[in-house]
Amino acid sequence: MDKKQYIIKYLIFIGVAVYLIGCISDDPVQPTEPVFRGTTKIELTQPDSDIDVSANESFIFNEPEGVDVIILAVFNAEPNINDSTDQIENTANWLYGSSTDFGEISGGSISIQNLRDFVPATGLFDDTGVVGPGISTGADFHWFVFAYKNGFVTHSSPDYTIDINP
Repeated sequence: MDKKQYIIKYLIFIGVAVYLIGCISDDPVQPTEPVFRGTTKIELTQPDSDIDVSANESFIFNEPEGVDVIILAVFNAEPNINDSTDQIENTANWLYGSSTDFGEISGGSISIQNLRDFVPATGLFDDTGVVGPGISTGADFHWFVFAYKNGFVTHSSPDYTIDINP
């Protein structure tokens, strides 16, 4: 092989190597399956999974139409859903959230500071007001959205993990 052919093969090799390195990404793979199996998927827009967010940011999602109520849930552990009953089994890990019943979710968006405490003993959100700047920070949280129609969960999003910072 002469020097010219060697240089051409070398440059092709370097070009392929650079291309392949560029294809490798450090971006986390976003979860895709709805939390409640067999439901229509709600797309989560912001924040992405596996990132740090400020307590001043908002949760944004594609709000489903034709449902009775939409609920946003924030857990300190991965949600455990019983597929046969559509019940959340680890409600003790459900810290915050809100529903369209309170009016803080509008157009598929709610500010993190407008979340309410979830009271596992009653299975309801605290109706005395929003958490505001008192929200816990510096830990991993799981967030997802689900919706009911006629008493059944019909729509749900994947479970995204975030870290809320002050």
